[in-house]
Amino acid sequence: MYPLSHAGPAGSTDSGRPRARSPIDGRYGPLTEQAVRRFQATHGLTVDGVAGPVTLAALTSPTPVLYPGAGLGQQGGSTSVRTLQRTLGHLGFSPGPVDGRYGQQTLRAVERFQRAHRLEPNGVVGIRTGRALSASRLHRVSLRHSTHRRLRERRPAPSSRRSRPTARHPSVVRPAGDIGHVPALPVTLLLLGIAMMGLGVATLGYERTRAKARRSRASESWRAVSIRPASPPDSRESNGSLVGTTDERERS
Repeated sequence: MYPLSHAGPAGSTDSGRPRARSPIDGRYGPLTEQAVRRFQATHGLTVDGVAGPVTLAALTSPTPVLYPGAGLGQQGGSTSVRTLQRTLGHLGFSPGPVDGRYGQQTLRAVERFQRAHRLEPNGVVGIRTGRALSASRLHRVSLRHSTHRRLRERRPAPSSRRSRPTARHPSVVRPAGDIGHVPALPVTLLLLGIAMMGLGVATLGYERTRAKARRSRASESWRAVSIRPASPPDSRESNGSLVGTTDERERS
C-alpha cells in the first residue's frame, strides 16, 4: 500500500488537503503514512511510509512489541520483559536484575544486542529484534547440546560384561573359559589346605625318624654279633684229651 501522495510506484501528487484527524475512510492519507512511519521506526523496519509485505506482516503478527518503560507501572513488572531479560542474560548481554521492568539497564542491553546483530539500535524489541533473539537462543541451545554430545562420545563406553559375583561356596565351579578372572579362595579352605600340608610334612618327618631308628638298631645288633668272643672249650673235652695224651705217653 502506498500513500495518496504516491499513487503507485511511479508516484503522483495528492490533490487533497491533509485532515487533522485520520478517519477510517479507506484512503492512505498523510496521517496514515505518518502512523505507518512511526510503526516502522518502533519495530525496527525500514521507515519509508509504505505498508509493504514486511510492514503488513509486522502489523498482523501476534508477537508483542516491547518499548522502553514497559512494565514500570505494573506491580511485579511485565512477564514479557522478564522473559526478555532472561534471554539477554543467557546470551551474554547483562540486562541487570530480572524484575520485569524495561529500565535503562535493559535498554542498554537491547541496544548492545542490536548493534552486535547489525540492527538499528533503537532499544525497541520489534519483529526483527525478536527474531534475532529467538535465533540466537536456539543457536546457543543447539551448540550446548552438540558440545554435550561430543563430550559423551569422547568418554569410554562402559564395559558390557558384568563382573560376576565371587563364589562363596566351595562347590561352585566356574567355567573353564573364564580364565581372566580367578576368584579368591575362601579363608576356611585356605586354612584347611595349610593344615593338611603341615600334617603331611609332620607325617613324613615321623616316618623318616622311624626309618632312621630301625636302621640304627639293625646296625648295632650286627656289630654286637660280629665282635662277640669265641666260647672256651668244654672242660670235659679238654680233660679227656689231656688224659688220653698222658696215657699214650705212659704206654710209650
